[in-house]
Amino acid sequence: MNTNMRRVLLFLGVGSLALSLACGGGSRNGGGFGSGGGTGSFTNSSLSGQYAYQLKGYALPSQAPFREAGVFTADGSGHLTSVTDDFASGGTSSPLSTTGSYQLNSDGTGTLTINFSGGNAVFAITLSSSSQLYMVEADSVLNNGLVASGTAQKQDPSVLTNLPSGTYILRMRNIEVNTTNPSIFTSKSTVGSFTVASGGTVTGSFDKEQLASFTAQQPITGALNTPTGGRGTGTFVDNANQTTTFNYYAIDANHLVFFNTNGGTAGDEIGTGVAEKQTAGPFTTASFSGPYAFAANGDTDFFDLANTVGRFNADGSGNITAGVLDDNTEGTVSSDVSFTGSYSVASNGRVAVTLTTSGSSITQVYWLVNPNRAFFAIDSSNAVQDGSLDTQVGSFSNASLSGLYAFEMDGFDSSLALTKERVGVMNLNGSGTISLGEVSNASGSASTSGTLSGTYNVGSNGRVTGSVNSLSSGLVFYLVSGSQGYLLQGDNGVSISGSMIKQP
Repeated sequence: MNTNMRRVLLFLGVGSLALSLACGGGSRNGGGFGSGGGTGSFTNSSLSGQYAYQLKGYALPSQAPFREAGVFTADGSGHLTSVTDDFASGGTSSPLSTTGSYQLNSDGTGTLTINFSGGNAVFAITLSSSSQLYMVEADSVLNNGLVASGTAQKQDPSVLTNLPSGTYILRMRNIEVNTTNPSIFTSKSTVGSFTVASGGTVTGSFDKEQLASFTAQQPITGALNTPTGGRGTGTFVDNANQTTTFNYYAIDANHLVFFNTNGGTAGDEIGTGVAEKQTAGPFTTASFSGPYAFAANGDTDFFDLANTVGRFNADGSGNITAGVLDDNTEGTVSSDVSFTGSYSVASNGRVAVTLTTSGSSITQVYWLVNPNRAFFAIDSSNAVQDGSLDTQVGSFSNASLSGLYAFEMDGFDSSLALTKERVGVMNLNGSGTISLGEVSNASGSASTSGTLSGTYNVGSNGRVTGSVNSLSSGLVFYLVSGSQGYLLQGDNGVSISGSMIKQP
């Protein structure tokens, strides 16, 4: 069966929740699902142009994983005039062409609907800007449907038919799914560098992490084909002659989104990834210097149960100081853990890192996009994790967080074995008070929150602790700046993480 048909057959249609999500009608004065106690200036015209999206999710009741990606064109008036959707839960993916609709409230919340012949896919969305949005599937019915979360980014029209060129840093997570028993899987993280030469020829070097198995600097070759309408195809081939096939979607000249299309008989790989053009180099030890915030997530023996956020200082001479992290693995929380470390930098931007806490040593590999940003993987026998790292900008206090912030979080309630996705908007007042509104989806049971209240406290190192009534008593943010941060729900029994971006 075509895997897109599985997406079609699993939908039961749109229920009353979709109607409640749509309240607000795009009014400049109307907030969406709780609105976080604030209003903004978004309207339907804020979503206009072609966007590439990627989603990770699970089919119920088995919680078998799937991955989804594609492009949609929004007309600025509430219509998706075209959608090309790629869906894979095992087997070979084929694109499905359709249409859809959307509706936005003044705070950037709203709904986005993709039309399928067997029923519509309805997503609760929150815009961080007219160029980016978070999305969580909100139509699924308990024990009979799909749950998913992800992002969409506006594509630059000038690159939709251009072959990428230059050196890119890649971060990709693939899952090899057993075709006869989807509950059997192998998770794989890949980070590394590839260069696209004339004609689309690819060469590079990847670090790959599987549970209890780390392969360092594996050489790869491959090819990218010229995209049509912002969607292209390509291959990576490693030195063991293993081939990864994929679609890629150009956001702009510096950013690509990936969707794995591997098919097979014993095990099919599904996955998504991102790549960013490397804009500096050659690199030295001094290239890695300053305060950094980071976040990593991944899989243990179960999906999405390993989540880590933190920050540290790199001195430009190979030493890491003032490190602190929060970790939630399989629902067990480690809070405010101090660490130090060391690192070495290769000229191609590969950074070998060792972090030391009071009880353990952590080995990581970073690949620098530039001195201010990197993708990384963790060499671990307990989990397969990869993540992002960014230079922290500015000084931090409660006043650093002021205004409306779009956010998305996903993971599992490990105590109940329930998938958990949430999307919404937070209103932070600059003095330690939070108002929050969200849509959450717990294993197919989607609901709106109304406006929830809470508090937060910002440390001088950018670590933020928070509590929101009826949601969490253990929220932790690590700020990249006053406009961006990484999120962790630090409550025992719940493994959920995500990100936040300030709205304009």
